[in-house]
Amino acid sequence: MFDWIDRVPGPHTIIKTQCGKAELTFDIPADLKPTEFAASAMFRFNLDDHPQPDTIKSIYGEFGEKMTGDLARDNQLGGKNATFETVTVAYPSAEAVKNQQSNTFDEAISELKTMSDGIILDVRPRYDDWGSVNVVVSDSWYYSPEHEKDLQTN
Repeated sequence: MFDWIDRVPGPHTIIKTQCGKAELTFDIPADLKPTEFAASAMFRFNLDDHPQPDTIKSIYGEFGEKMTGDLARDNQLGGKNATFETVTVAYPSAEAVKNQQSNTFDEAISELKTMSDGIILDVRPRYDDWGSVNVVVSDSWYYSPEHEKDLQTN
């Protein structure tokens, strides 16, 4: 499903900040289907493989223990890290991603019905969204073994 994942950065690409700015450029594979990229900016003091420079440690402490503010969160070293808001970017557009998600969801429902060998006849939203669903089953479901009836009903 994610055969492109090894051709783009992630999921934990470390980018160094220079003068308060971090940039990453990468090629988007030609066969990449609509998707969303997510980015989080973090100011961490608990990564052995990526320690903060001494100039930063002199301001915030060896483990970030001098860090203050709304974004400061305790880390396992007795210090602090900061995580900024995660941002997502739709590729190639929000509409394309929405259509892709809708198609994928429809395919999953269709596959569920197909794999049930005629037991599941339909799956539809119970109300106005898919937070709760009605599953229409055939009469043969009632004669199925108990372990195959593992459906939560309201």
